[in-house]
Amino acid sequence: MNKTIYSKDHKFLVEQLKKARIEVGLDQEKAAKLLGKTQSFISKIEAG
Repeated sequence: MNKTIYSKDHKFLVEQLKKARIEVGLDQEKAAKLLGKTQSFISKIEAG
């Protein structure tokens, strides 16, 4: 049995955020800059 600390709702939210980022034409680096974060932060969030 797989254990996860993230709920289905969390996974859904992460997927929607990534989808929205891509739809507006932002790569992870550009999104990170707009948010005042690093690209690796965005990558970690999207990877779950």
